Amino acid sequence: MAPLDTAAVDEAVGTVFGDLGVDCTAPLIVLGDRLGLFRALAGAGP
Repeated sequence: MAPLDTAAVDEAVGTVFGDLGVDCTAPLIVLGDRLGLFRALAGAGP
């Protein structure tokens, strides 16, 4: 059995969780845009 390449595993895990984060965030951005939340936040000021 070949030794486990931990660098490759770390890279794969980082890629998977990075993609998962995008997959979870993208629908929320679309929903916020459709509901007009970003326009309301922009008009509210700091």
